[in-house]
Amino acid sequence: MGTMSGNDESKVSNPAHERLVALRDRVTNNRWMIERTLKDAKTRMHDGETWTGSSAAEPWAEEVGGRHDKLPDLLDRVIDAIEDRMGQVPEEIESPPYGGTRPN
Repeated sequence: MGTMSGNDESKVSNPAHERLVALRDRVTNNRWMIERTLKDAKTRMHDGETWTGSSAAEPWAEEVGGRHDKLPDLLDRVIDAIEDRMGQVPEEIESPPYGGTRPN
């Protein structure tokens, strides 16, 4: 069991880092819902359940399908960007001298 130096004791959680963690977790936890929404729309468009009888239906179905197919990569990129930023923001910051929280 190690001892803490005086410097370590003056550290507090960084609210900016905590918000990034929460954002990453929210995107990760809701990923299935985001993907499912476009998958359902893609399926309905291709099954002819929506927007039939129009020359715009086929291009729109292709558009929805294309967006659905790109979505996993886009979500990965969003999560990667959040994690990159998390790596740039310290998990802990110096405790404010007045005992309050540091402004965001």
